[in-house]
Amino acid sequence: MVTKLTPQSAIERSNELIVSWRKFAPELTLAGRTLAQFEEEKMVPEMVRAQIVEAKATYKGLINERDLANVQLKETVVSLCNAIRGSAELGLNSNFYRSLGFITAKERKRPRPKPTPAAETAPTTSNVA
Repeated sequence: MVTKLTPQSAIERSNELIVSWRKFAPELTLAGRTLAQFEEEKMVPEMVRAQIVEAKATYKGLINERDLANVQLKETVVSLCNAIRGSAELGLNSNFYRSLGFITAKERKRPRPKPTPAAETAPTTSNVA
């Protein structure tokens, strides 16, 4: 007999107990339970496991649904920002556009030419004799 029952060993032992109980003493009541009551009790963890499997499948499906919704939301936000940029009454210089964190056309700096790197002078070596 196993002294410490793990969930797996409890399942195995309960199966052995049911088989032996059914074979040798089906009418016996143990710890206030009949064989039929114990068989019903044994089904509870199995039903919960089945619910867990179903919940995991639902969870995985919801992850995909969430990811698709995030992509749709991103596209909608980009579309709304483009609508603000292209709007005649709002546009690139509006307070609304600026409040969204964009740089207005008035605030944009003109690009300056990149400085050309200074020509490096090669060190001269003098031959001192």
